[in-house]
Amino acid sequence: MARLLARKGEHVCLWVRDSVQASALACEQENRKYLPGVRLPRRLAITADLAAAVASAEVLVFAVPS
Repeated sequence: MARLLARKGEHVCLWVRDSVQASALACEQENRKYLPGVRLPRRLAITADLAAAVASAEVLVFAVPS
């Protein structure tokens, strides 16, 4: 969902619980563990800091993978 919104031009900050995974996602621009081969847009901000992720948000979207 974050990828879709970012590709549509929305300012999106993806919060990731694990700081190591957040760093890997930001560096590689790909979630190799769960979505290998799917590139994340450079404009997608990725952080493990929840306060920073929601600080300037107008809308919050909570999505749980299933």
